[in-house]
Amino acid sequence: MSIFTPEELVSTQQDNVSSIFALANHALYHFQKLVELDLPAVKSALAEGEANWQETLSGNASEDFLTSQVNVAYRAPGR
Repeated sequence: MSIFTPEELVSTQQDNVSSIFALANHALYHFQKLVELDLPAVKSALAEGEANWQETLSGNASEDFLTSQVNVAYRAPGR
């Protein structure tokens, strides 16, 4: 014998599905906001990396190459 009637079971499952999709939409919204915050940082890092490589590759002597690599290492975040 079942504790729930089929109608109660269907109603409960519909509520559960609605809750799951509401939570998923909420999580996706906040993930999108996080990506929007990180996007300028990623673009900046890529531009800086490209500039560093262009600077490095423009050096003619191996000493210039090593100096530019040391400079890049000391400009790295966290230093």
